[in-house]
Amino acid sequence: MRIASAGPRIDPAAQRAALREAIGAFYTARQAGDVASFAHYFAPDARLFVLGNPVLNPGSGMRLGRPDIVSYLRHIHATNDYLDFTLVSVVAEGDTIAVWWRARIKARSNNGEGTFDNLDQMRIRNGQIIELAQFFDTGAFAIMKGRIPLP
Repeated sequence: MRIASAGPRIDPAAQRAALREAIGAFYTARQAGDVASFAHYFAPDARLFVLGNPVLNPGSGMRLGRPDIVSYLRHIHATNDYLDFTLVSVVAEGDTIAVWWRARIKARSNNGEGTFDNLDQMRIRNGQIIELAQFFDTGAFAIMKGRIPLP
């Protein structure tokens, strides 16, 4: 499974469609907890960084390599249910891809629910992700999980 990179002989419209399809499959695997499919999009030495304070959001931090990334995906699916997902926008330039996506999540610990906009910034090498940084409102996530009281 590969994320298509730019090529001189590929029609730009076809290239955008192929990229959107690959990104859609990647996020479908993520939301479904399909660990094997999700992991194959990453290079063996990939890094995944989730921005945030690990005290408020234990999922925050750096994951190094496929095994660590797989462990992260298993953890988030063990603690949350993904109720809805929308791929909002994909922008690519060179080896960099930015993906805006939205998910409705239910915390298993307290049944709290929330909808979160996420921005993932990726770098691609040889059709695989070598870096992925994820940005979302970790404060609102901590409130949903009951780690911070409502104001």
